[in-house]
Amino acid sequence: MFAKYLTQKVLLDLPHRHFVFALPRALRLFFHHDRKLFSEVSRLVYRLMQNFYHEAAGIELMTGIVIAHQTFGDML
Repeated sequence: MFAKYLTQKVLLDLPHRHFVFALPRALRLFFHHDRKLFSEVSRLVYRLMQNFYHEAAGIELMTGIVIAHQTFGDML
């Protein structure tokens, strides 16, 4: 439902990209105990994507990003 809402009500009718970043299993325990680490990773991913698009386009672009963290099933 959230993706449908974004595409129909929020995002401009422009090409969009879907990226998936996975944390190595060795790091997941740290995130399980300190949920604030997700915000730091989100900022890093945003800066990474922003810098990539600026370099690829050769000009400053307004970059938007929606980040969702999936955590269910990690400790099974």
